[in-house]
Amino acid sequence: MFNIEDIHSKLVSGEEFSIEFSFIGEEINQEIYALTQKIMSSFDTLFLMEVVYSVLKEVLINAGKAIAKRGSIPLEAPAII
Repeated sequence: MFNIEDIHSKLVSGEEFSIEFSFIGEEINQEIYALTQKIMSSFDTLFLMEVVYSVLKEVLINAGKAIAKRGSIPLEAPAII
């Protein structure tokens, strides 16, 4: 789905990045978990991994619910984190 190494290098160097998807399925969850793990390990904060991932996952789920509540998702504006 997304290139974890590319996103990680952009984050470490302070560059902006975005991740786009239209549905949060199991594959996206696994990608987000792997990215979060990579980022947390590079900052030597793996002890916070589960907490950060849980909060991030909950935010994404709630954002999807809010978008669905509004009616429809415009094709030209996918979810971005």
